[in-house]
Amino acid sequence: MSIHQVNPNQAKAFLHQLLVHQLDASEVAWVEEKKALLEANYSIRSFYMAFSAVSRFVKRKPVVVDAPLAAAANALRAGYSLEDRTVDEVVRALFVLHVPTDDLAVYEKTMHQLFTTADMAELAALYAGFPLFAHPTFLSKQGEEGLRTNMSGVFDALVLNNPFPADHFSENAWNNMVLKAFFTERPTYKIQRQEERQNATLARILIDYAHERWAAHRTVAPELWRNVGPFINETYLPDVTRALNSNEPISQQAAILALTQSSYAPAQALATQHPLKEEVDAGTLTWNSIGEAVWNTTA
Repeated sequence: MSIHQVNPNQAKAFLHQLLVHQLDASEVAWVEEKKALLEANYSIRSFYMAFSAVSRFVKRKPVVVDAPLAAAANALRAGYSLEDRTVDEVVRALFVLHVPTDDLAVYEKTMHQLFTTADMAELAALYAGFPLFAHPTFLSKQGEEGLRTNMSGVFDALVLNNPFPADHFSENAWNNMVLKAFFTERPTYKIQRQEERQNATLARILIDYAHERWAAHRTVAPELWRNVGPFINETYLPDVTRALNSNEPISQQAAILALTQSSYAPAQALATQHPLKEEVDAGTLTWNSIGEAVWNTTA
């Protein structure tokens, strides 16, 4: 089993227990009836029917995530998050975990059919469930296809609060994902483990994107500088300095954070001289705090 895969029985038990506590009695009864059928007499037909019927028997409502549930989800699979997820999505993920995985060809055919016929809510459930599902190499190919979607809810399920892209996407797919997140104005601070996937190509792409925005007299998302900081050089420093000298406090904060990530001496000197450096050193100014400030303002 891959280091990034979970034990399917543990995953099923975790999701089932979650649903028992967050669904009403009639919904729990329906889920347990279908779950028992899939376990006792699995067939592709019974699986497809259960998966497609979820919206008729389970109301769409957010998963209530408290600290113990968040910790349990992360313990099941590092980075697995139920933030912004709904209970009907969890039911669908539970059903997918009952699909046999021993025959890869059959598994791929079953999953491909799901993706081909799924509506927006079903696609979001599938992508959000990727951290728990088997055969990540196949899922990665499907995920890279999913980046082309123009449905923000589907894109968010794959990209935000999801450890799968950081674990499995190629550098090219990762870079395209991050750029699209900025282009479509998604809350990029929710993309997991960005520091691990930073690369010089992405920094150049984002600098070019910033130039395009400025040329069109449009603003640049403060979070963009997060993936530029480690690659600041004599070419990029004027761009970060422009953000630092802007009239937007959040852009100034982002620029300082980016400068502190750099090993380029002029960038370090510029950061050291700025009063915001104290907030960085104190840990009160972070990329999460910037992201939350941006999105609390725009929400």
